[in-house]
Amino acid sequence: MAIIKLEPEQYVELYVELAELMMTYLNAAALTPEDLLIYQEENGDIRYTELGQQQFEECVEDIEHILAHNNIIKGDL
Repeated sequence: MAIIKLEPEQYVELYVELAELMMTYLNAAALTPEDLLIYQEENGDIRYTELGQQQFEECVEDIEHILAHNNIIKGDL
């Protein structure tokens, strides 16, 4: 299988977009307010809770593993 080398910015945008999508689904599964991973501030900004930030980082690690397993890597600057 050929290696797909993405520009660093494109690679980061890809894994962030996928992780944010995963976080949206995980947040939708929250049963109580304490389980929420994402919240919206009064000014409209979207923020992660502490647990949400940890979950986001785990999602990123999983996504990077999947990308690497499929020969999609971050290119050099």
